[in-house]
Amino acid sequence: MEDTAKIALSQKNIGIIHFFTGEMDKAKKSYTKSLNNYKRINHKEGIANLNHNIGLLLKEQGKYEEAITYYRNSLKIEKQQNHREGVASTLNNLGNLYNFIGEFDSALKLIRKSSQYYEQKNDEKNLVDTYINLGDIYISQGMVEPAFKYFTKALNLAKKENDLYAQGICLNQIGVGHYEMENYEFAQNLLTQSLNIRRKINDIRGEMICLTNLGLVNN
Repeated sequence: MEDTAKIALSQKNIGIIHFFTGEMDKAKKSYTKSLNNYKRINHKEGIANLNHNIGLLLKEQGKYEEAITYYRNSLKIEKQQNHREGVASTLNNLGNLYNFIGEFDSALKLIRKSSQYYEQKNDEKNLVDTYINLGDIYISQGMVEPAFKYFTKALNLAKKENDLYAQGICLNQIGVGHYEMENYEFAQNLLTQSLNIRRKINDIRGEMICLTNLGLVNN
């Protein structure tokens, strides 16, 4: 059993590497192998975690209904195990997915529940992600002012935590907001900062997003 758990963990970590280098098919393959091994030994935490990771991957691929199924599988196990931190994380990502499909009220409800948990715990690292997602919900609805509020809160915490990945996201999103407001010079500056960070940490997907947005600004 111990060897199977170690193999599953290794497969999960390989999947994470593939995910962050944009190799989604390889990531899905590694995640699925890991999930199957965790199921073999009835490792509840591992099963929940892999359902969560696969949900995130499917969301990135635009397979939203499948992603919701995996997230809900994860959420069910986490609630059964009274794993409050896991519940908060899954609520955050599930809410982010609902934002992608335009169900903004559901998205806000879920992510606010998540952020309340992290605020109670003074968990600044995870608050960064929830604030980014709240900002995304508002920017999706064209509500720039509250979006900037949450992106700025997230950026300040990300700097405090030295979270370069989150800083890249925040700078990109604030830059996009300035582009929408036709503040092109501000937008270009922020997007360039984001691009530099994403290149520094080898965030290939993030780099592609920045280059696309810079193309719009410079068009």
